[in-house]
Amino acid sequence: MKKFLAFLVALLVASTAYAAMDTRGVITETTLTDSSQSVSSGTINIADADKVSFFVSSSANTDSVTCEVTVEISYDGSNWQRAYFNDFAGGSTLQTSEKFYQDYYFWLDRDVVTAPYVRLNIHIGNTVGGDGADVTIGNGDYNTLSVDIVREK
Repeated sequence: MKKFLAFLVALLVASTAYAAMDTRGVITETTLTDSSQSVSSGTINIADADKVSFFVSSSANTDSVTCEVTVEISYDGSNWQRAYFNDFAGGSTLQTSEKFYQDYYFWLDRDVVTAPYVRLNIHIGNTVGGDGADVTIGNGDYNTLSVDIVREK
């Protein structure tokens, strides 16, 4: 009986923690090409969130097509400035932008970013190829991506 009660308590604690997380797509299945090179998420209200994480699912048809993500914050929802964010690639170094061509995960440190509004900008174009030369996005090159945000309250 004690094991069963311990299981119920653990289940209650886990379900409460899960219920406090809000996951939603802010950019869904967008394909960036040579004629459509950037996308923005629109304004996201993060005022009540303790932690904010972003998951970018990226699928490029060639390694020379990379995306660059930037994060902007606003205190009033209309005046925007670039924000710092953390990712695993940068370690403890704060990032203001990052180029990637595969899936990418990053988060905002709510101790540093206190603004209630955030938006993401993702862009492709003139990416760097493996030989270090600039590569122009061609007609057949693309990067399909989606972005999910997780807000923990």
